[in-house]
Amino acid sequence: MSELAAHQLSTVIGLCFFSIFFWFLTGAFRMESSGQALGVGAMWVVLTILFEFVFGHFVMGHPWSKLFTDYNILEGQLWSIVLLWTFIGLYVCFKIRFEK
Repeated sequence: MSELAAHQLSTVIGLCFFSIFFWFLTGAFRMESSGQALGVGAMWVVLTILFEFVFGHFVMGHPWSKLFTDYNILEGQLWSIVLLWTFIGLYVCFKIRFEK
C-alpha cells in the first residue's frame, strides 16, 4: 500500500472512531443546543489547527509549505475532511439523538 493510500485509509478509520466518540459525548454530556455543539466543534478545530502549525513549525521545525501540504485535497490529502467532521460531528450526533 502506498503512503498516500495508507494515509487515506487511516483517515477513514479515524473518522469512524471520531463518530463513535461524538456519539458517546452527546449521550454522556448533554448539549443544550445544536449551536452549542457547533461551538464546541469550532473550538476543537481552532485548537487543533493552532497546535498543528505552532508545534509543527516552531518545535518540529517543519517549513510552512510542508504543513500546508496536508490540506491539499486535490492531491489526495484528506486532513481537511477530518477537520470538517471535527467541526460538525457533535452537531450531527446531537441532531440525530435529540432533535428528531
